[in-house]
This record gives sequence, structure tokens and C-alpha cells, in this order.
Amino acid sequence: MENRAIQAYVHDFQPLAQPFARERAMGVTPTAAAMARGVDALAAAVNDRLETLDAKLYGRVSIRDMNGDTQKLISNKLDGDGISTWIKQNPDEINAVVSREGLVQMDDYLKEKIYRGTAPPAMPTKGMMWIDQSTEPSQLKSWDGSAWKSEGMVADDYYTQGQVNSMFAQTADEIALKVSQSTYDSEKVIRSATAPENPTTNMLWLDISLSPNMLKRWTGSAWAVAGTNAVTASGVTIQDDNVTISTPNFNLEILDASGDPVLTMSAGDAGFDKLYADKIVSDSVASLGARGNLSYSVGTGGTFATISDCLENLPTLQRGYVQINLVSNLTEDVLIENRTFNNLVLNLGGYTLNGYLLIRATKGPVTVQNGKIVDTRTTYSDGQYTVLLYDCRFTLYKLTVNTNGAASRALNISNCSGWVRDCDINANYGSDGWGCSVMCTQTSHVYISGTKGTARNGVFSYAGSVALLSGIVPYGTNAAYVENAGKVFDFNSTPTQTAQGGAVAVPVTKSFTSTGGGSVRAGDLYQEGDVFQGAYTSGKYKRGMWFFDYSAIKTALSGKTIQKVTFTCRRYATANGSASPQKPTFYLHNYTALPNAVPSFTGTATSSIAWDRGDTKTITLPNSFGEALKAGTAKGIAIAAPNNSSPYMKFYPTGAVLTITYV
Repeated sequence: MENRAIQAYVHDFQPLAQPFARERAMGVTPTAAAMARGVDALAAAVNDRLETLDAKLYGRVSIRDMNGDTQKLISNKLDGDGISTWIKQNPDEINAVVSREGLVQMDDYLKEKIYRGTAPPAMPTKGMMWIDQSTEPSQLKSWDGSAWKSEGMVADDYYTQGQVNSMFAQTADEIALKVSQSTYDSEKVIRSATAPENPTTNMLWLDISLSPNMLKRWTGSAWAVAGTNAVTASGVTIQDDNVTISTPNFNLEILDASGDPVLTMSAGDAGFDKLYADKIVSDSVASLGARGNLSYSVGTGGTFATISDCLENLPTLQRGYVQINLVSNLTEDVLIENRTFNNLVLNLGGYTLNGYLLIRATKGPVTVQNGKIVDTRTTYSDGQYTVLLYDCRFTLYKLTVNTNGAASRALNISNCSGWVRDCDINANYGSDGWGCSVMCTQTSHVYISGTKGTARNGVFSYAGSVALLSGIVPYGTNAAYVENAGKVFDFNSTPTQTAQGGAVAVPVTKSFTSTGGGSVRAGDLYQEGDVFQGAYTSGKYKRGMWFFDYSAIKTALSGKTIQKVTFTCRRYATANGSASPQKPTFYLHNYTALPNAVPSFTGTATSSIAWDRGDTKTITLPNSFGEALKAGTAKGIAIAAPNNSSPYMKFYPTGAVLTITYV
């Protein structure tokens, strides 16, 4: 068909799309109702045009959609019957285009259309959209070819306005705390033993590697100490109950109400305008007591429980007269040291101080009077003193002093001057050659009068000391003893050994060596010159005996009290007897020579130590052994095996030593 003819045919169909073209040109999107009316009109117009195509259909026909866009170029060449070849081949498509129902059912149209309703469309196509109004809120769904799938948020994802308002109200404070990342980085505090990486300016870091922990701030180039812990970095440490200042640049000022400094302290010096203190405790500052007479009671029901408590509450410089009175017996060791008094009186009030007394380096006279001092230490020592006076002025008046076996020198007076007056002193001196009731040493000057006492020496003056004796004075083996330029001046004294109401005996230790010995063998009564115990041959056990000068023992022990008994003997180094160390058993015998019968023994003391061949050893025997020797019911020491046969041992008959301590 010629172009002119084609244009003419096309011209016939062009007006069909004009209504939609005009609306599109005007920028107006057709409504659903307009589209429905347009479709109906288009279908009718197309049918009208097609009915008049008999003569005109030749060549190609352009079909446009409702928007005016060309969709297809149809070959409409007529066949011999006068019908378009394309129309004969595609009758369904022609029907779809020209019928309203068919047009609405086109896939592209259906895909773009959105259905609304409580039930899904009856014949959906893939991609079709449906607003399901059966839910609240409505749910948008799409057909995937086999099922309806929800699009976007489901019902559970929605919140009502009331719910949203409630949640905002509940979280308002939390929302207010939300900050930007940079603000968060600068405000948070990191706790770590190592510095944070990539810090931001003003970031805070609590350095827990230090004790106490230290807060630091990042300046932009370095970590600087922050907060109150800055004082630690400067040398000032503040803890719960402790403040430490250790810095060479220290400076402290305290101002009065007018702003004037009343106290200044620095690393170099310190000064006070005025200082008020109830009590200053310092090695370089002495506390000062009040003037006048002060009296304190000590003991059960007293002002203070102990003398030490009372002294602790007294100033070191006491300007008045101080008297401490016991109101009950007391058990404590009393030390009065490095103090100054006008006068201090420790009045025992007839009570007993159980312990020892030390007065040292005091200025001003100290008097101890009217009571007893009894040493309570259980271990004896030559170097202990029940009363020790050193570098002071003193008076001991009407005191009973008992060393109670703890010391050998009751009073030790060193570098002092004083008076021991009307006292009663007992010193258990043991083996101490310097044991004494009163010992004066280191240039002391002591006046002793009206004082009884018992010790090895009554008074001992040593190292340039001077002792003046008058009236009744302590007595011992010697009334007085001097050494190393010490001096004693006796002014008509009467040595009296009646300490504490009765004579106190001086312990004496005396040894007696065996004069011989031997053994009697059971069975044949064979007598041997050595001391055996046990049996070499079955049935022929031996019993041995040591003999002594019994008359000397009897004389020495007559009327004495036995305090200790020991026995020393030596075992043969050669054969005869067990080859291993053995423990002998000792007895008492009452013979002066070997009997012509199996001897009988009394008492029993089995050694806790073993004698090897050649050993010389000592055993402590019961005091009852000494009492029997004193009473004459025994005259010597015997030895025998407890079961008559073993252990088998042999000892030397001479050289055995019996030692007895008695008073």
C-alpha cells in the first residue's frame, strides 16, 4: 500500500487515543472510573472502525494503547476472502483489545492494578498486589505464582499511636542520655592497667596498675593526672585513714579570721603563731604536769587498774607531789623510767605487788613503801633482780622483798643514792657467788638500817660504791662483802638472818666419793670386786653395790632438808656385759660390806639415759634416796637388772660420786 494510503488508514484510528493523550499532555493521571469509561468507548470505536476496513485494510496498521503509545504494527494485508491475514491468525488478541472484559484481564494491566478487599482476587496473576483489609492494620500482599506473600512489615511489626506514646514516655530518660559517639568517647571512663589505644581529647582513664588507682585525662597529646588523685602524683597521698606528704616543695599555711597566717609549714621549716594542745607526745617534747599534790588509786575499784596505766596518764615533767596508792593486790611488772617528779610515792598500802620493780633515770626522789614485792618469774637467773634501781634517788621503806627463787640479788642499786630502811629481804641465791640481799654498784651511796635479810652475802659493795650499815642489817655467809674499790662502813650494825619472819637456810651441795664396791652372784654367792647387774649365765644373776663413808654422809645430812640427789658412775670399756648402750636400774642398799647372801635392795630409779661401754654419766635420783641416807635406813647405792638377767652391765667400784644438795 502506498504511503499515502497507509497514512489515510492510520488517520482513521488516531482519534481513538486522543482523550488519553490529552490528559497525559495535561499531566493528569486518569482515574479508575475514567479509565473504565475510556476502555468502553475505545472498544466501541475500534469495533466501528474495523467494520469499515474492508476496502481500506491493506498494508500495515499501527495500534496504540490508551496512553497514545504505539504497541504493535499489524500486517493487515487482505487475503482472497477480503480478510486481514493477521486478524485471521490472532482472533483472540483482537478480542482482548476490543472487549472491555478482555482489556481488563491483560497481564500487564492486572500486574499493575492493586486490589483492595477482605478476600483475595479470584484469578491472580504473578506479581499482582492485594491490600488485605481483613487485618488491622491492612496488610499488603503479592502473588508469587502459587501463594500470597506479605510485603513490608507484618501486623506484628506495627504499633498503635497509643503504644508508641507510652514507649516514648517510659524511655524518655534513656533517650535523653543518648549522646554522639564523640561525646561518649570523651565522657566515658576506661578502667585498665594499660593506657587505652587511640584516645580522644578529654577521655578519662582509671589507671588500676597503681595503688591507689589514679584517674588520668588525655590532653590531646599525653595522659595527665586528673581529679583528687593529683595529690598522689605530687607526693601527697590521701587514703581512708592516712595522709602522707612526701614532696620537697611542700608548703602549708593556716590563716586566722583576719587572713593572717597562724601556722606556716614548708619543706624547710615550720612555725606557729600560737599552739594549743592538751597533750603533746614527742621524743623531743616533755609533757608538763600541774602544780600541787596529786593522788591516784590503783587496783580493783581504783582510778586505774594498774600502776602502768596510772604512769601512762601522768606527764613526764610533774611539778607537784604525786602519790600512787594500791587498793588491792596487784600482779604486774612496774617500770618507772625517764620521768621528773618533785616527789613520787608508790604506797603499796599493805598489799602485795606480784612482779618486779624497775626505777631508772628519774629526776626527783622516788619512795616505795608499806607492802610486799614478790617476784613471779619462774626461771632462775643470776642476772635478774627483783628490785632494780638505776640512776635515781630513792627510799625503800617498810618493804618485804622476796626473790621467790627467781633471782640471786634481791636489790640491785646502780649509780644511785638512797636509803633502805626497815625492810625484810630474802634472796635465793642458788650457786651465785655474788648472791646478796642488797647489791651496791657503780659508785652508789646507800644507807641501810633496820633491815633484815638472808643471802650468801648480806650487803655487797662493788665498783666504788659506799654502803653505810646501821642497826639491823641483812646477813648471810658474810655480813658484808666488798670488791673492786667498794667500801662498807659499819656503824654498830647487828647482822640479822630473819628475813620475812624466819631464818632462811642457805642451800649446800656436797659430794661423796665411793670407797669401793662389789657384787654377789646368786646361786653360789660368789663375790666379785666389780659392780655388776644382770646375768652372764642363766640363773647366776649378779647384784652390785657401791660403798661410801657413811658416817660423813650421816653427819652432813643430819637435820637437813634434801633438795637434790645425783649419782655419777663409769661403765667398763672392755668386755663383760652387753656390747650396746643400756639403761641401768639403781637402788638403795643398807650394807657396809658385801653380804654372804643375795643382797636385798630398796627404792627404784631406772635411768632414762643409756651407758655405752666406757661411758661416765650422771643420773638424778629421787630426793627420797637422800632422805633414806639421812635417816640411816640406807648406806649406799646399788644396781640390779629389773628381771635379774638383763641388761648385763659392769661398772668400776671406785670413783663413783654421790652428790646431795640440802638446806
